[in-house]
Amino acid sequence: MLTPVFQQKGSKLRSTVRSVTQNAEFDYFDRIGEATANAITTRHADTPLDDIDHTRRRNQIQGYNNALLFDNQDKLKMLIDPTQGYAQAQAWALGRKMDSEIIRAASGTAYTGKTGSSTQAFDTTNQRVAVNYVESGAAANSGLTIGKLRQARYILESNEVLETGEQPVFVCTAKQMQDLLRTTEITSVDYNSVKALVNGHVDTFLGFRFVRTELLTASSGTRTCLAYVPSGILLGVAEDVKVRISERSDKNYSIQVYSEATFGATRMWEEAVVEVLCAE
Repeated sequence: MLTPVFQQKGSKLRSTVRSVTQNAEFDYFDRIGEATANAITTRHADTPLDDIDHTRRRNQIQGYNNALLFDNQDKLKMLIDPTQGYAQAQAWALGRKMDSEIIRAASGTAYTGKTGSSTQAFDTTNQRVAVNYVESGAAANSGLTIGKLRQARYILESNEVLETGEQPVFVCTAKQMQDLLRTTEITSVDYNSVKALVNGHVDTFLGFRFVRTELLTASSGTRTCLAYVPSGILLGVAEDVKVRISERSDKNYSIQVYSEATFGATRMWEEAVVEVLCAE
């Protein structure tokens, strides 16, 4: 039996976003804006003709694969069949690639317009909690704080995002989990019914569902964490993880373990995603 190295075993974020089946390289997802109500000030007035925004987002899928070979001599020397271990490792790798694509899409460039040729950058002015954010006093760089969580929730609430009834998600690394476990609000039963100090894990707080992954990007000692609701990010899947195990006659009949998947992600709504910058 092969013992795998420590690693993230597949996707952790797929269940936290809107997932759809996509059957073409490019697909388009239409959005509708906000309507307004007009005051009726006179009798028998003309019916007002109002407008409402119709916009769309383009999503592009990309294929990913991995192939591994082993021959009969290897198998005889190992005294085990590594086929299943190879296939499992490949599936986990494809799941991690899916998470990386979701993270990229969350605050990356989105493609808009009728043909998807226009670009929409992430709103770093209104949808970001700065690394030096404090609720009061002088600004100072910090890790993940309760204040930053409150500010992220405030941004989502002020955008009416939580009106969807979806549970917001907070994605962070082990370092941010450690930051939280140092705070009284997390570890005290008076604040937190989860009793995080007992099990050493934060799963929900301030209404957020916490998901830990070490795949989040970091630059110059600052980690970019994410807060969002599922409908804010779309994952299009054309082909789920598929594994093929076969002989290769061109390689002395070695066994090839081949895995592939095809998917892509895009941000559907700027208002539904918040970056939270944390010092490490």
